[in-house]
Amino acid sequence: MPVRPNALERLALFRLDRAPPAMLDLLGAGSFRALALAHDLGVFDALAEPHTPAALADRIDADPAALGDLLGALAANGYVERDGEAFVRTASTARWLTDDGEANLAPWFVFWRDVVFPFWDAQRRRSGRAARR
Repeated sequence: MPVRPNALERLALFRLDRAPPAMLDLLGAGSFRALALAHDLGVFDALAEPHTPAALADRIDADPAALGDLLGALAANGYVERDGEAFVRTASTARWLTDDGEANLAPWFVFWRDVVFPFWDAQRRRSGRAARR
């Protein structure tokens, strides 16, 4: 979910230049990567029902500890929420980032990560050719 600075944070970031506004870009980039990875793994579809990290890891064939870290990042960004020891997707995530929602926008994040962003690397800017992966 987008970071929404409160009035004091907006004042410090943008009016008084007391904090680096680029931090919002850093937070957004982390959120972007977490969302694309969650889509790749099938996290949002699997979390129609609450699952602990271990149960979810079994269901989607992932490492429980690494998945726990991803779930923590997704929770911090508002894509999932805790339900005791378990996690469940938020209503907004169900609506906009799953196949059974109103519109699944998650594939666009994967598209940008895999297709668009590689064309923005420094090597391409210098040579005119995309880096080999």
